[in-house]
Amino acid sequence: MHAAVAFMQVNLETKALVKLMEAVRTNCNDRYDEICHQWKGKVLGPKPVACFAKLEMVKARELAIEVGKIYSRVLSILYIE
Repeated sequence: MHAAVAFMQVNLETKALVKLMEAVRTNCNDRYDEICHQWKGKVLGPKPVACFAKLEMVKARELAIEVGKIYSRVLSILYIE
């Protein structure tokens, strides 16, 4: 799936263009991998499923580490006072 749009003369104060750019970015650019792998009636094969599962595990691990750091900071502040 490819698309191209060219705007030749754009007023810098145009808010609609900013909204259009944000919509394209969130609906297409940020979801590119997900969109590319969802074909054949939105059925994913085993490789993309494994890839997405691995990415989700990495995200969860990073979130757990960050939450653990914040929790340890809060505990250290509480024990110091």
